[in-house]
Amino acid sequence: MGVFLRKLKHQLLPRKEFKIKTKRATLQWLGSPNGGFYIDTQTIQPDDFVLSFGVGTDVSFDLQLIEKTQCRVFGFDPTPKSIAWIKSQTLNPNYSFFPYGIALETGEVRFFLPKNENHVSGSLMPMDYVDTHTAVDVPVKSMQDVVKDVDPLKVKAVKMDIEGAEYTVIPSVLMALPNLKIIAVEIHERFVEGGVAKTQKMIAELEHYGFELAAISDSLEELTFIKA
Repeated sequence: MGVFLRKLKHQLLPRKEFKIKTKRATLQWLGSPNGGFYIDTQTIQPDDFVLSFGVGTDVSFDLQLIEKTQCRVFGFDPTPKSIAWIKSQTLNPNYSFFPYGIALETGEVRFFLPKNENHVSGSLMPMDYVDTHTAVDVPVKSMQDVVKDVDPLKVKAVKMDIEGAEYTVIPSVLMALPNLKIIAVEIHERFVEGGVAKTQKMIAELEHYGFELAAISDSLEELTFIKA
């Protein structure tokens, strides 16, 4: 589905849950048009950690965030093409990569590859754009095990583009990262059954933990939440 059709679809849906509740002049868009998010760079300090779940072949957001704040970014992606692409890159020394995904439990899961061989993003879920007959086993870790690799007390922001899995893992992220200030998440409600309701539930969970919606991308798919 093209960008125009995605925008049209969202405009036709009731979006009462999309209410900006906190505004900050320091919010700015970082990254490419299709791989970026709004972020408050003044909240992130040079000693802080940022977790970036879902890398694909676009780390423009991660690298611009490092450039702006001198923070450390840790990228995570189990996608075979993403892992191969990362290995071919010369990246900022403040960027580290882990070749696994995030899930509710640690182990190996079936990862569905995209129908279009030229595309990178697959999914742990049977989305419309993946081939459910073509899958590979990939490693994943629970958030409890992710923080064994990265000091949870230093993590101030999380970025998620994980193809529908955001709806299941966000509660575990909130519980594992006590000093978290920013969550930037791409929602995939158009691909999952009951997607709008799942987005509403996710927003309610974030609000329960004190996070308020601060920015929305033009496509209405990249949402940024800031700890009130």
